[in-house]
Amino acid sequence: MHYYLVRPLEGIRVPEILNYNEVVPYKAFQQNRPGKIAKRTVCILQNRADLEEVLLFPLPLFGENARKSLNLFWWDRKYRELIFLDRAGSGSRKIYFLPFFPRIEGKVQKEALVILKKPIPEDIPAVYVEEGERIHVILRLDLVESLLRNGLCGVNLQPVSLEIRRD
Repeated sequence: MHYYLVRPLEGIRVPEILNYNEVVPYKAFQQNRPGKIAKRTVCILQNRADLEEVLLFPLPLFGENARKSLNLFWWDRKYRELIFLDRAGSGSRKIYFLPFFPRIEGKVQKEALVILKKPIPEDIPAVYVEEGERIHVILRLDLVESLLRNGLCGVNLQPVSLEIRRD
């Protein structure tokens, strides 16, 4: 299997959310507790952000088209919905989905190597690699191809090699 690490692109304007600490369920996401996150959250943007199909900040978020790709490959789906509204009152809105992929402890090396504590199950198209407080998104090649056909942009996809070390 071929896997890709999702990284942010340089120069992308990330969303600045009004009352970020009160609105964004970051701690519950870090603890992998979807039950502690509202099914739908409204976020007011304070800036002109580049709202692409996949965002890595404030959380790994997937737009409507990306969600369609996820639904094709991922059978045990759990999402929370975040609605981004423009504070300027222009009426623009964008809906994102926060997926709860399985998590694996590991470490991302700079030379395109990801060291995992256990292997990624073959039927799982995406995982979060937990490296301390940081969470990385790893996607399987077939899901990446589907995302690209559905308009994926705004992120860098780095091919990675996986190595299992159970120590």
